[in-house]
Amino acid sequence: MSHAFKISAALFVSSSLLVTGCATMGQTANTPANNEYVLPEQSSEGYWAATSLISNEAVVVNFRSGIANNYSFKCNADGSYRQIGAESYKMVPSSTGIGLQTEGEPVFSEISVTSFVPKNSMSINQQPTNPEIRKALPNGLNYNYNYTPTLTPICP
Repeated sequence: MSHAFKISAALFVSSSLLVTGCATMGQTANTPANNEYVLPEQSSEGYWAATSLISNEAVVVNFRSGIANNYSFKCNADGSYRQIGAESYKMVPSSTGIGLQTEGEPVFSEISVTSFVPKNSMSINQQPTNPEIRKALPNGLNYNYNYTPTLTPICP
């Protein structure tokens, strides 16, 4: 099973990702009926390309209607690229972040936005839910993304 943000090639040869919400990044909406974490509203516009390779792949993500889509690309030496995979994850809001889940499986990871500039850049912290991996990565993993209006990876 592969999960969208790459947790780590050594720990999880897999990947993970996000949701839409209010513009209060990294906080819950301040309404009595809703104490769930929400991501910046404009995070659902366009695509977000990882600024560095994740497990030797260029990754692009987008977030639509409660689904995080993760696209993987192989970068070639001549600067060209080709898509090698696509995965979708259900986004499950909690009080501390957005859980990522594959069909019929428990949440495998939780993400939260640590920095966000609309249509420019976004930084995400990812926390694994597996206790053993969380113990090895107590601060989770951090990923940086640049906005792109089209499905285009950043290749080195």
